[in-house]
Amino acid sequence: MTPTTTDPGSPPRRPAPAAGPWFTWLQLAWLGLQLVGLAVYAGVLDLQTPDEFGLLWRDPQGRKMAAGAAASLGVQTAVYLGGCLVLNWLAARMGPRRLATYRGLCVGLAAFCFVAFYLPVTFVLKAGPAAVQLQRNLQAG
Repeated sequence: MTPTTTDPGSPPRRPAPAAGPWFTWLQLAWLGLQLVGLAVYAGVLDLQTPDEFGLLWRDPQGRKMAAGAAASLGVQTAVYLGGCLVLNWLAARMGPRRLATYRGLCVGLAAFCFVAFYLPVTFVLKAGPAAVQLQRNLQAG
């Protein structure tokens, strides 16, 4: 028989640590800000040079580049949300003494995802059409 708090003579059980939130509003806001910023950036590029920017979905090589950028964005979202979920779970068990560690890990995760996954997407949006045009010119001879 397992001891419970009602058994006389048995020590009381320690309460299980409280589960933290899945995501904080700041974590979701950071991800949303990136996605909105990327959509605005793509819209501005499309308004500035619609013929060149259109190469990302009209040319087969451009479609491959756009698919790679979309995959990178999907991986970034999965890695960031998964990392936040793990960090929030750990934070609920660490207690208030480790708050600085938790915040540092959250900032590190956000910076890693931004540099490793988000910036390459902006590069594809900006330089991708020029790369497709350059390839066309080289193939034309």
